[in-house]
Amino acid sequence: QRLQYRYKKSAQYLQEAAAVLPEGHKWERAEYLGEAGVELYRVAYYVDALSLCEQSMSLYREIGDHKNEGLSLNNISLIYEVQGDYKNALKFLEQSLSIARELGDKAGEGVTLNNISSIYQAKGDHAKALMCLNQSLSLLMETGEKEGEGWSLNNIGEIHRQQGNYAAALPCYEQSLVIRHAIKDKRGECATLNNISLVYIAQGKLDAAFRYLKQSLMIAQDIGDRRQEAATLHSIGLAYGNKGENIAALKHYEQSLTIKKEIGDMASEADTCWNIGDTYGSQGKLAEAESYFSRAVELMEQLEAPDLKKCRQILELFRAKLRGQQQGYGAP
Repeated sequence: QRLQYRYKKSAQYLQEAAAVLPEGHKWERAEYLGEAGVELYRVAYYVDALSLCEQSMSLYREIGDHKNEGLSLNNISLIYEVQGDYKNALKFLEQSLSIARELGDKAGEGVTLNNISSIYQAKGDHAKALMCLNQSLSLLMETGEKEGEGWSLNNIGEIHRQQGNYAAALPCYEQSLVIRHAIKDKRGECATLNNISLVYIAQGKLDAAFRYLKQSLMIAQDIGDRRQEAATLHSIGLAYGNKGENIAALKHYEQSLTIKKEIGDMASEADTCWNIGDTYGSQGKLAEAESYFSRAVELMEQLEAPDLKKCRQILELFRAKLRGQQQGYGAP
């Protein structure tokens, strides 16, 4: 099932395997439950994934398998991160990093540093994120951990893209894409295809962007990766918005938002709400814009997002304009 990217079905069989193990096979039970948790994480069933990963970690800790305990801590951190609980995510990652360094597990250290970088990136600390990623990439290349290398290169590209350095971002993405395609990492491949599209959108090369987005969406839907499907639908909305096709943009943003709400991806939900608000605002539909901006700011407050202050100011500006419009002063 896993080889066919049927992650939910794979998780079901792994849990059944754990249930029929004879008494005393704690290591095998820990392995099966942990793998089942990762499979469910991949398709955004976060509550069930967390429970399984926690059970796996407890068993590894009980039998003294510290290397796999560290891996379980990493997996748990990923679930907390996507739910916007960065404090808990970082706590688990620091424990994992300590174990990897104590054991001399360079591949484990590299993977953990990559995941730590995502927390710094979410908090807007790009310098620390890039420092962690460079250390991660070096360790993963040294140990031949290709899947991790693909993730680190992709994430380095993300830092450069967010800083507007597209000339540095694109080669990182392209190197990542080559690795991910070679090792048949479909989840990683569709994420990088989406990220490459964002560079082309920023550069105004919309035909190229749509080519990459079509590939990304097809893979995400084929393997049931709902989080990436939502991310790609958001990017399609962005591309249509840049073409001035607001109806198509809103359609894709709303599809993206529905998935993000279902899976509890708060940070991404805030991004999509903001873009919907921006699209309505550009059309002079201030009431609709204010509603989505309000929801985005509400989510940003829970996440302590780095752009919160700026977004609050924009929200207040829209509220002031909306009050003026309602009081008969005309549209802004």
